[in-house]
Amino acid sequence: MPTETKTTVYKTIRLNSPVKYQSIPISLSLNKKVPKPTTVTIKLNSPSSSTSTSSSSSSSSSSSSRTSEKDDFGLCEECNKQNTSKNYCSSCFSSHFQNYFDNWKSGNDDIDKLIITSQSSNNKQRVFIEWIPYDDLRDVKYVSKGGFSTIYSAYWTKGPIINWSRSENDWNRDGEIKVALKRLHNSQNISKDFLYKFEVSLLHCSGNQHNEIMPIYGITQDSITKDYMIVTKFVERGNLRNFIYNNFITLSWLQKLELLQSIAIGLDKIHSSGLNHNDFHSGNILVANEGLNLSVIISDLGISGPADKSYDTFGVTQFTPPEILRGHIYTRYSDIYFFAMLMYEISVGVPPFINVSRDKSDDLIFDICDGLRPTYNSKCIPKPFEKIMKQCWDDDEFNRPLISQLIDIIGIWIKEIKENKNNSDICKQFNKCEQQIRLKYPLYKYDIYKSRQIKPTDLGDEDFDHDDELNINFDDDDSDEDVELNEDFERRAQNRFVKLTRNDLMKWLENVDESFDPNRSYPR
Repeated sequence: MPTETKTTVYKTIRLNSPVKYQSIPISLSLNKKVPKPTTVTIKLNSPSSSTSTSSSSSSSSSSSSRTSEKDDFGLCEECNKQNTSKNYCSSCFSSHFQNYFDNWKSGNDDIDKLIITSQSSNNKQRVFIEWIPYDDLRDVKYVSKGGFSTIYSAYWTKGPIINWSRSENDWNRDGEIKVALKRLHNSQNISKDFLYKFEVSLLHCSGNQHNEIMPIYGITQDSITKDYMIVTKFVERGNLRNFIYNNFITLSWLQKLELLQSIAIGLDKIHSSGLNHNDFHSGNILVANEGLNLSVIISDLGISGPADKSYDTFGVTQFTPPEILRGHIYTRYSDIYFFAMLMYEISVGVPPFINVSRDKSDDLIFDICDGLRPTYNSKCIPKPFEKIMKQCWDDDEFNRPLISQLIDIIGIWIKEIKENKNNSDICKQFNKCEQQIRLKYPLYKYDIYKSRQIKPTDLGDEDFDHDDELNINFDDDDSDEDVELNEDFERRAQNRFVKLTRNDLMKWLENVDESFDPNRSYPR
């Protein structure tokens, strides 16, 4: 006889004006476990496909096995004991840090405790942070502004710690490096909840063992506003959204898949640490170079919300999963929905729901909960890719695949493209779609939506940047015939922007986007 388990679920209903959600508790008796995620499989025409594995997946799994085993990091030069991480002996580092505790104060006891905890001998990984005096930063320049923070670039004159110098009786440092500063708005009274999330993500996912996750050097305080600032690595290429905007016309499907694979590996490391990202969009993913290849660094893990108060739900509405918009908690399956929106943006070149004006953002929340998803030209996305993308944005979170499954699937596609060129059906589909989308891609400026608080009982306007000038280049040919690269494409690739009137844009949207409403009031 199975054991009967009592649980409580919530039925969410939409009330009449003013717009509100209401959660009604319902007690259920469950005699079965929560359904597991659906297994995602894909059949390739290549005979070797069934035994093919992603090189990156193999790398990921081998990396996991390495971290689970006792690695030989060599002996500490000071105590002659085994290092606990690369170039790091936790006990010796901790002892030296303790000698400096009286030399600095952040002005906030909770921040002091956070820094001291990261520098303690209990922390076996090299994931400590420092208090960085603002005077050690020079040439601070504004970069961008988000919903809860402002980003600056600067030069840290001393640079991060390398190791302890016994001859100098001081830290050996890397020297001056360029860093990013994330100023947390209204953080003079930073909340304990924010610092707790920051500490958890720092101790579990930061450090040199996770190349796909943003390394954090320390904390400083703006000398004028007194807001606290997170000091991180500076990535020259910027975020994924800007990278796609500036480079989409020249990106091959192989490069797009490699970007997605790098993102998936980073997300897998977050999930393997027992965490979720919860604000996973193209503005929080930075693009870096790794030799001749592109790679990504995931940022804002644990530090994406407001610093001065605790909100259960915040984020960019266009990327936010329906269960979160209904008031449910974030899970790792919510991150898979975020990943689907990244698949969409990388494949079509623009963020989801870019034609939704700010005065319709509340309607968008309800539409997403009712099943609305971004529209696209099906000729521009390969069928296998489209199928997986739709599974990732399934309304039922338990029908979404695991991130480890996505790593395997994307790895299979990459292997097919690299090894079979134009010989397999998969390659032919990707090549055909690559030609189609290069001829149809609209290159224009669009509204950039920022993270904000999302309250189902108080739905307000989005916080966003708007640019009145619209630049667009398009081809509205919807022929079923194969589109070949030709002189017209080469001409447009060199002269990418054609300035159009607002009416031209409206006519184009009406032709290519079936969800477009010509009577809707769009932002000016």
